[in-house]
Amino acid sequence: RYMDLQSACHWVEHEVPAHGDAGDHLAFLATLEVFLAEFDPSEAPRKKLWKKLSAPGTVSNFLDTVAEAGMALHLRRAGAAVQLEVPFDSEDPNSKDADIVVTIGDKRVWLDVISIEPEEELFVPDCPFPARSVPDIIDGFARSASAKYRKKFRDAVKAGQADCVGVLMCIIKSEELFIPFLPYMMTGEPMPPAPTSLWEKHPHLDIVWIHTLRKSPESALLFANKVITWQRPSPPFKG
Repeated sequence: RYMDLQSACHWVEHEVPAHGDAGDHLAFLATLEVFLAEFDPSEAPRKKLWKKLSAPGTVSNFLDTVAEAGMALHLRRAGAAVQLEVPFDSEDPNSKDADIVVTIGDKRVWLDVISIEPEEELFVPDCPFPARSVPDIIDGFARSASAKYRKKFRDAVKAGQADCVGVLMCIIKSEELFIPFLPYMMTGEPMPPAPTSLWEKHPHLDIVWIHTLRKSPESALLFANKVITWQRPSPPFKG
């Protein structure tokens, strides 16, 4: 269903042309190549990376890994201090870890990248309009962020190991979800906010960043292209 490492290499070998500015076989491999050049083996262990890239299955770990690499490059090139796969408890060999930790001053922001799959078809035959409403898609984004929080961050937050966490949600596997938000982008209308329950039920979840990947103008390298940013509302001012 999704491109994997073998099929990407096969398409390159057979000189299948690039596909506009969207992610394609050339862009996926170029991004991984630059990632390996900019993050040395001590930061991104090669054996572990290869295991993720070559894992078989209908859900492609290959595209998940491309999404993580693209985000790590995006943050590092923006000047952020980036660490990869940092355990919440460095003393526990079985500790869960965050895909990316960004240090801002003396604060650590624990981030996990997810590449979501479509819950159901956005378009159906003989109908020119999306079969899912924007509120329905927004609820789907919130459910995905909530599931990732519960799986990765909830225990670490309870244990006081992470006090600022975020979910970086990539729609590379479901790019049709970009389409219903084009009117907002074209008119400058504010994007729909996150459901308030997302912040109420998930302590220390401070950001959900929904994005896709696009080629840079100069090369096939993919960069993060924002769709929606959700940030925890600041507490009201109390004078």
